[in-house]
Amino acid sequence: MNQHSLYGSFNKYSLPTIALLFGLFHLAVISGLFSISTMSMRLIHLSLALSLLFALKPLSKKLAGTKVNTGISITLILLTLASGYWMLVRWKPIAFSGGLIEPMDYYAGIVIIALVFEAARRGVGAILAAITFVFFCYPFISSYLPGVLNSRGYSFERIVTFLTTNTQGVYGIPVGVAATYIIVFTIFGALLSGFGAGEFFFQISMRFTRGLRAASAKSAVIFSTLIGMVSGSAAGNVAVTGTVTIPIMKREGYEPHQAGAIEAVASTGGQLMPPVMGAAAFIMAEIVGVPYTEVMTTALLPAILFFVAIFAMVHLQAVKSGIQPKTSTRPVDEGIFTSFAVRRITFHSHLHHANWVNAYGLLAF
Repeated sequence: MNQHSLYGSFNKYSLPTIALLFGLFHLAVISGLFSISTMSMRLIHLSLALSLLFALKPLSKKLAGTKVNTGISITLILLTLASGYWMLVRWKPIAFSGGLIEPMDYYAGIVIIALVFEAARRGVGAILAAITFVFFCYPFISSYLPGVLNSRGYSFERIVTFLTTNTQGVYGIPVGVAATYIIVFTIFGALLSGFGAGEFFFQISMRFTRGLRAASAKSAVIFSTLIGMVSGSAAGNVAVTGTVTIPIMKREGYEPHQAGAIEAVASTGGQLMPPVMGAAAFIMAEIVGVPYTEVMTTALLPAILFFVAIFAMVHLQAVKSGIQPKTSTRPVDEGIFTSFAVRRITFHSHLHHANWVNAYGLLAF
């Protein structure tokens, strides 16, 4: 966890407990223990996720750990919870009245949009926030633009209320998918990671490629394939696998740019490999109106072909570069099937470092 987050200001168990309850709430709703409306689910999900993100991510690197960052972050959390609660109370009257709003609905909408922009800046980066802001401004300047970009334009109040009072804006399909599908697979991936699945998969991939030409690169491909099955994220995949496989590839004879390219391409396929795929797959299932299992089974063959092609290209590149097989004396396979059990014993240490909070906090955007 980021050492400059608000985590240090809480009891060491408070924030992980909140994140755990956040996950249990989603599991209870999805499993059918109690029912809740779609809009309410999305409102609660986004409010809690944004609150966790503001607690985990500092205002900036320079202000990290300062009282200024703490004060501003706490203020943003309070605004998130207050505006979310207001919309939770008001969305039904707005829907039943045909869209009639009160002044406070408008002000709460402004706060929610500003919070989303700030969450995007903190969680992903200023570039994405700036690009999103440009598109947000388009309705206000479209009447002055030429050609196909020209339109009659819309008022600021109309855009704000449209984006925050129904399921077609901030609380649209992406947030709905995150609150119902992605959260479940995120919990699944966090559990596997906490139980040592990453180390387990790495040892298996090294065992399968021992003695082969370009063994390190081929193990990187297999490692990325296995991690991709539980992560569903290209960035998360390369973060887990790259720190291990890239140095090994460089020692075997690959140029730094070649090792980085192989790992990047292999990790990109992580979001294509079922069962846990990228967020786009869940959104695709929601828009098309088919079960996610159908999308998953359809994607299985292309994903396998993707990694087979990478495996073949890695081999051909090794032949071209003259990289010869190396016999490793390291007992890589020793303890393959015991590492998983050992990690189960030490799982509480991962909870102590709040992997749960990191996993749920990343859902805020």
